[in-house]
Amino acid sequence: MSQLGMAKGSVTEIKAGVYRLRVDAGVDPVTGRRRQISKVIHGGKREANSALRHLINEVESGVVTNAKQTVNELMGEWLEFKRGTLSPKSIELYSYCMQRYILPALGTRKLTSLTPHDLDKFYGALTKKGVSAYGVRQVHATLRAALSQGVKWQKVTTNVAFSATPPQIPKKASRSITPEQFASIIAKANKDCDASLVRFFMLAALTGARRGEILGLRLEDLDTQNSRLRIARSVISVNGKATVKSTKTGQQRTIALDRICIDALLAQREEVKAQADKGLFTQDENPYLFAADPTGAKCIHPDWPSHVFRKVCDSISLPYHLHELRHFSATQLIAAGVDLRTVSGRLGHADPAITMRIYAHVVEAKDRNAADILGKIIKDVSAPTEPRSS
Repeated sequence: MSQLGMAKGSVTEIKAGVYRLRVDAGVDPVTGRRRQISKVIHGGKREANSALRHLINEVESGVVTNAKQTVNELMGEWLEFKRGTLSPKSIELYSYCMQRYILPALGTRKLTSLTPHDLDKFYGALTKKGVSAYGVRQVHATLRAALSQGVKWQKVTTNVAFSATPPQIPKKASRSITPEQFASIIAKANKDCDASLVRFFMLAALTGARRGEILGLRLEDLDTQNSRLRIARSVISVNGKATVKSTKTGQQRTIALDRICIDALLAQREEVKAQADKGLFTQDENPYLFAADPTGAKCIHPDWPSHVFRKVCDSISLPYHLHELRHFSATQLIAAGVDLRTVSGRLGHADPAITMRIYAHVVEAKDRNAADILGKIIKDVSAPTEPRSS
């Protein structure tokens, strides 16, 4: 039995290398009952005693306020708290990770008994069940976010997820659509697809905008006089339904357009109008340029262009997804010498460092080319000259 200050605590060895800590937290002012904090520690006797002293200090400082609250209770409170600030897509993802993985395995665990070792075993079990490294890291991110809020609410003093070790996501070999492959994709799409989808693919490649950002374009976003396009919103899939939200960074941006883009957008605007006129519909005052109905009031579901693009690529034996048109835009601009800040602005990255990280392989290739150019210049100017003949 150990005692520090007013709080009393004990260490009990449950089995080899596993200890249960208990600390008397005094009388609950609401229920009038005595409270007891318990926690399980993995390690040696010295680590257990050190953890006990730490737990006693927490109790005496008044930080640990509810020793019986479970992971289930915290996560439910946290998700409800975040509904007003997170995007619907983020809420959907967090909710899925909770219901599918976290709560069945850890929901009944007390927050104060949860350890990094518990989380590492949990992640290992998910991996054995076939959950991808990316999926496990999504689960880890959900736990980490909820526990961080638990620290702010003083339900726990430390976020054990920060000390856990989720699996690393294997780096995929970078791949990019070549100009020749893009030409083949567009040629095939012209034969097999509706003209509006061909325009969509062209815009994705020429602007570098995200799928949902193009689908979110409305008539007011097109400035033909100044050849510019405002990207102000995005269309995402939430519970299978198309939902309009802000852009990924929450910021609007305006990008310059070339003649091909302008012509494609003008043609798309006329097609939306023609569809309304043909069916004698009253067109929306500010229609979506890629509309799901003749009035222009509804946007297309984001899965549709992705499905068609993949089908086109499969038909000509190319392994690409729609998002790789965005990569095509970025890699071609960087390879052509456009500075990273400009490329980052067009892509809508929150920081040019993100662009640098994603497209480091392209920057590295340009750096190699720069070294070769400088080497050739120095070689040319330092080459010995032929002696003059007398």
